[in-house]
Amino acid sequence: MILSGRLLIPVPCQCHVPIGARAVLIEAGKVEIIPVEYDISSVVGDLYNMIAPRAQEKKLAFEVHIAEDSPHLLVGDEVRIKQCVLNILTNGVKYTKQGSVTLAIGWQKTEKADTILLTVSVTDTGIGIREEDMPKLFKAFERIEERRNRTIEGTGLGMAIVNNLLTLMGTTLSVQSEYGK
Repeated sequence: MILSGRLLIPVPCQCHVPIGARAVLIEAGKVEIIPVEYDISSVVGDLYNMIAPRAQEKKLAFEVHIAEDSPHLLVGDEVRIKQCVLNILTNGVKYTKQGSVTLAIGWQKTEKADTILLTVSVTDTGIGIREEDMPKLFKAFERIEERRNRTIEGTGLGMAIVNNLLTLMGTTLSVQSEYGK
């Protein structure tokens, strides 16, 4: 997943709405992206505090890696960025029986002097997704392998919402998976 943000200060090298309603609001064009200045370490800290207990309950390792030279302050829709990453991390924990879930934050320069691409990567040791199921991943109310995953909570809306929010923010989500691994 690549999220864009405007670089403000480089670091030296050292709304409660029910889930179904969110999908309707996005589809109706009622969700607004509101760019604000935010601190990436605050976002990562919030994500860690929300995911670490879930990972610990399942005896999973939860690791966070942030590039040492990552910018500190960015401009973007902090709430939506956090919502997207939280959903992906939550799925990583839900669909991983043993092993780990890792969040990695990095960045890339762009052609614009005051703009970077913030890169967010979530890697897990979960069950994987079959190649033929990949198109279902972003369809609302589609759950992959319903029979196999029937005991895992979910509506099949999360990734559709993430994909729509990322589109509104002018970016995309890239998924790579190896089934059974």
